[in-house]
Order: sequence, then C-alpha cells, then structure tokens
Amino acid sequence: MSAKTVTQPVGTLEVRLQRVLEVWHRAPELPDTVPTKAAEEECVTQDPVRGETPHSWQEAWNEIIEVRLREWERDPCLLEDEGIEAPTALTIQRAIQIAQASQRVGMSPPDSVVPDANGGIVFEKKHGDIAEVIHVWEDGNIEYRRFRGTRLVERFPL
Repeated sequence: MSAKTVTQPVGTLEVRLQRVLEVWHRAPELPDTVPTKAAEEECVTQDPVRGETPHSWQEAWNEIIEVRLREWERDPCLLEDEGIEAPTALTIQRAIQIAQASQRVGMSPPDSVVPDANGGIVFEKKHGDIAEVIHVWEDGNIEYRRFRGTRLVERFPL
C-alpha cells in the first residue's frame, strides 16, 4: 500500500492544520472496539495517547514557542554542529508560525521539536509504532508525514 499524497496546500495555515489535527493523534485502528460516551468525552479534554489536558498543551506550546524557538531565533549558532546546518531566521519564523497556529487550533503538542541536518525544523509525535511529523524544510515548505514503523502511510503539504 502506498502513502496517500496531496500535492497542493489549500486554505490558511489554520485550515490546513485542521486536517493535521484530524490525524495528529489518531490512534491505530483497534478492531472490535466500541467507543463509549465516557471515552468520547475524555477525547475532548485529554490527549488520548498521553493523558494531557488542553491547559497543559497550552503550557507546552508556550514552552516550545517562547523558550526553544525564540531562543533559536535569537541565536541560531546554538544549533550549529559539525555537519549540521543551522536553520535560517525565515525557517525558524515558519516553525514559530506552525507552532502558534497549532496552538490556536487546539492541537496537542509534539513530543519533540528538533533541527534537521539541512537547516529545517521537525515537530514529531510518537505513539506506539505511529510517528507523525510536521517538517519545516529549509526552503520554507511545510509538510505533514505519518509513518507506521518505518513505512510512510500519509503525506501532504501544509
């Protein structure tokens, strides 16, 4: 089975992130399960994977934006290492925009936000054998990817 791919981003960043929100922490399909009303209510108020509340999500996003990304913005040399290209100010700004828009649409925060080796920034969330990535590439393009193990199962630009 090949990965689903959409070639052109459509709408505002928030609208495009709503699509990511639909799949961001979607748990792997569980056969023969029936959702209960209590389980549905819990999903509104907690990350079903990590048990966090939207209030703690806000705090986590603030930490990502105001501490990590703003620090990288002030001093990108912090990210330079042998063989690693530090993200440009534009790339860091795009990552901040993604983080702010993700926070506004109520997306739970990623497990990690790290620079890639080529000057991009990667937001990643893992649960079980599922990994989800929002990648801000060094050229400014932004992409969502979902993996099951090492196999790419979904991909679309933001």
